[in-house]
Amino acid sequence: MFVRIAGTVVAILLLVAAVGAATAYAAVSSWLKGLPDYTSPDAFRVAQPTKIYSADGKLLVRIPSFAVRRRQLEVVTRLTTIRRAAEERVAAAQPPPAR
Repeated sequence: MFVRIAGTVVAILLLVAAVGAATAYAAVSSWLKGLPDYTSPDAFRVAQPTKIYSADGKLLVRIPSFAVRRRQLEVVTRLTTIRRAAEERVAAAQPPPAR
């Protein structure tokens, strides 16, 4: 008698687990339906402009999205220009050395 009841309980638990797994699979599949294929490298190439902000929130540089191939060179060139300008401002703000 006990074995029969235990077998029935185990069967019911397995059935509930299988229905729950199928429901979870269907829900996740429907959520992921509109996403791009993660195995394709083109899925991660998003054409968006690059924006560089200063610490106080001002926009320093905006690089258009069409410059994807030249972006790295352009960013480095502009960052070098920005760095030099910042160094000049810091040097100009410092008082001359005391004699």
